[in-house]
Order: sequence, then structure tokens, then C-alpha cells
Amino acid sequence: QPTTVRADLVAFFNAVLPPPADGQVFVAGALPKPNGAGHKSPMRHAYAATHEQLTDHVLKAEDDAREDYFALARFSPHTTTKGNPGRQGGHATSAKSFWLDIDCGEDKAARGDGYPTQHGALAALAEFTDACQLPPPTYVVNSGGGVHVYWCLVKEIPAVNWKPVANMLKTLTAHHGLIADPTRTADLASVLRPPGTH
Repeated sequence: QPTTVRADLVAFFNAVLPPPADGQVFVAGALPKPNGAGHKSPMRHAYAATHEQLTDHVLKAEDDAREDYFALARFSPHTTTKGNPGRQGGHATSAKSFWLDIDCGEDKAARGDGYPTQHGALAALAEFTDACQLPPPTYVVNSGGGVHVYWCLVKEIPAVNWKPVANMLKTLTAHHGLIADPTRTADLASVLRPPGTH
């Protein structure tokens, strides 16, 4: 990967994620390549102690042509029932941003789950932030099929403090009619696609 791509991704993770902490981890997730039968295997997680290591995991999945993701919290390490690295919300310790996942596409719009185009989603987002007197987002990312929106904080906050504010953001989007995935907004175990990946 070009040096600038890696540096930009590390800078992004520095902004949206809490700083590293001893004994805690960040989580990268990747979907295995389709097996030809039309269904995907579960997401596989990898742990990283630093934002640089997280970037390496993400870029490795990208090089392997796999769909890659990152978790938006810092976690205490734990395993799934199968003994693999886990990403359960109860083990999330802190966050440093709030986010929205806005879907786009004619099919999503027809179901009332999104906007026909990203342009329409961005216009709705601008109306929402104006109406709620929110600061402009720190990042607005083209997710390929929608828009990912991040408001970064100056310092990390504990999970217990993050959750009520995230719930208020979720309530605000519903009240003002901004169509965003409600489960993602208030889920500290969420994953989103890193910028510049597929």
C-alpha cells in the first residue's frame, strides 16, 4: 500500500478511536471471500494493540480482496464460544466518537430505510445538523452504498457515558426524520468500513 494511504488511515483511526491502553485492544473484522455458493461466512476478527496495527490488519484484508471493517470502540480482550477474538458490546470500554450509518439506493429508499442517492443523504444530514444546532461532522465517508458520519471528541469517554448520549443522537435522528440505521447509532460494538477500502 502507498505510504500516504497507510498514514491517512492511521490518522483517521487516531481521530475516531480512543488511544491505545495497556491490556486493551482494537478490533478489525473481515468477511471471507464468497465460497461460490452465494453465502458468506461469519466475520473474522483480529485484535490490534495500536492504531498502526489496526491499519495493518485492514490493509492486509484489502490486499486479499476481502470486505474489511473496524470496530468503533476499544475493548477488553475476550473470546467467542468458538474461542475466536470477540467483539461483544459488554467488553467495550470506551469510545472517542459518535457516528451514523446512512444507507442509499433506490431499493433502500423504496423500503424507507435510506435515501435514493448519496447527494440526497448529504442534504438531509445538513438539514439535520442545522435543525439540531450540531457541529458539522468531523468526517463524512463514502461507504460505497451509503454514507458514514463521524463526530470525533477531544478525549475518549467511558462506555457508560457514551451510551446515553448515543441514545439521544438516535432519538434526535428519529424526531427530525433523518433516516439512519438506528441500531448502529447506539451500538458501541458497531463496525463500519474503513475509508479507502472495499
